[in-house]
Amino acid sequence: MQLVVVSDEKGRIISLGRPRDVGGPPSASTVAEAEPGQQVHYIDLTPELEWKPLLDLHSKYRVDLKAKRPGLVRIEDSTESKKKGGK
Repeated sequence: MQLVVVSDEKGRIISLGRPRDVGGPPSASTVAEAEPGQQVHYIDLTPELEWKPLLDLHSKYRVDLKAKRPGLVRIEDSTESKKKGGK
């Protein structure tokens, strides 16, 4: 399953949703539009994340912008969380 994710420059998720096929390739505009300073990502979910509620993905994950291809990582596992004193 693929999601369209809008994030800020640090990977924090602003919005996410499932793209809709409108007679061609999925369009980010069918889900959300990025404001200045934001980025739109098409992310293929891993099988373990496919069945998680979107609210959980929004609140417990962020976009890994350093990966070769952007993906979702748990906030607790991210370097951002470690800098703030997380696990």
